[in-house]
Amino acid sequence: MTHTPARKVLFYLTPMNLIARSWGVAGAVFFGQGMGGGPQHVASSVRSLHLISLIGAFMLAPAGVAGTTTPGLTGAVGHYSKGTLHQGVPLPIAGSDHYQLFPTRCSKHANHFGHKKVVAAVQDAARRVRQHYPKAPRVPVGDLSHRRGGPIPEHLSHQNGLDVDVYFLRRRPLLPCAEAPSYERRNPTTGRWEVTPDFVSSWNWTLAASFARHPGVKTIFIGGLLRRHLGRWATRHGISKKERRATMRKLHAVYCRPPRGTKMDTYRGNLCPHDDHIHVRFHCPKDSKGCRTRR
Repeated sequence: MTHTPARKVLFYLTPMNLIARSWGVAGAVFFGQGMGGGPQHVASSVRSLHLISLIGAFMLAPAGVAGTTTPGLTGAVGHYSKGTLHQGVPLPIAGSDHYQLFPTRCSKHANHFGHKKVVAAVQDAARRVRQHYPKAPRVPVGDLSHRRGGPIPEHLSHQNGLDVDVYFLRRRPLLPCAEAPSYERRNPTTGRWEVTPDFVSSWNWTLAASFARHPGVKTIFIGGLLRRHLGRWATRHGISKKERRATMRKLHAVYCRPPRGTKMDTYRGNLCPHDDHIHVRFHCPKDSKGCRTRR
């Protein structure tokens, strides 16, 4: 296994292992001498108890990515694309206002863990949408992070519990385990790119605005065409200038190809496209001392 070296380090650095090794040697000498055994008896007892201590350390050592975590740190550790998660909180499989789009039963990877503030923010945003639009379906939520963070399939980030994919709302709700459709398409008649009719602008503006007003949200990645569409919709439907500015400021457009005159560095690290979901990224929480926003 790729994590064997880290696990071996844990054998010798875990406080429980050090205690067990010390007690094992002392106990072996005591029982070996007390039972009248000679040096060979003592050595045999030491080896036996040392083996027991190694087995105990192995059982106490976390598996997988957690084997590389740093003791003493809590919450989000490291960078979004190179980090780990300590004491992550699972997003409930389903609630009154949200549901996991890819639950464990349809995915080998259980990437439903996040920092406690991230999980709470997701539930709060879903609740706001349903309060404004009672007929709106529940909000489908995609990947957060692995239980202990680290790399997960199909993502460059999502490693420290501060990223979450939230899928757009449509009138016909997405079924769990189903692939979300693209809401950007090229019109076969005009040749222009446009937003598909099943994209419900009012619901999705409220969803994006609910995250944008959260003080812990750093950036919301969204397809460039959808960002422009939501901005125009908000202007036409009388959304206050304050709310429009606050929301649009946090919506970061992601393009498959950079617009003319724009450097590619602007889009480095973002998977293309984000035409079926928003990728919400949070600031480092105060309780996460080992978290950083820059590599």
